[in-house]
Amino acid sequence: MEGKRTGFRVRWGDVLLLCGILLLAIGLWLALCLFSSPGAVAVVTLDGEEVARLPLDTDCQTDIQSSYGTHRVVVQDGTVAVTEAPCPDLICVHHAPVSRVGETIICLPCKLVVTVMDGNSVRLPSEGRSQQPVGQAPDRWVGQWKEKREVSL
Repeated sequence: MEGKRTGFRVRWGDVLLLCGILLLAIGLWLALCLFSSPGAVAVVTLDGEEVARLPLDTDCQTDIQSSYGTHRVVVQDGTVAVTEAPCPDLICVHHAPVSRVGETIICLPCKLVVTVMDGNSVRLPSEGRSQQPVGQAPDRWVGQWKEKREVSL
C-alpha cells in the first residue's frame, strides 16, 4: 500500500505568474532608476526641525547633536551617509549612501532624518502638508458643510 503524496506540485500557471511578477518588479526598478534625478542637497532634520543643509557637490562632514549623542553625517562623491550614530541598532549607519532625489536615511530612535532633495526644492515633503490636527476639518470645509446643510433644510 502506497502512502499519499503530500508535496507541492508546480504547475505552468504558477510558473507564469511568478515570471510575470518578476518582470513587473524588474520593470518598476528600472523605471525608478532611469527617471529619478540626482540630488543637489541633503537636508538633515532632527525631531522634525531642520538642522543642516549639505550640498552634495562638495565633500564635507557635520556632527549633529541629539539627546542620544552625536551623529556624523558625511557627504562624499555626491552621496550622503550617516557614518556614526549613538543608537543601539545602527541601522542608519549600515544604510547605503543615498544620492537620488527623495531617498532618505532615517534613525528612528534618535529622530534623525537625512533627505536628498533637488536644488529647486525649498520645502521638505512633510512641510507641504497641512498642520491641521488629525480628525479636525479645516475651517473652509466646515463653512461649506454648514452652507450645504442650511440649503438642504
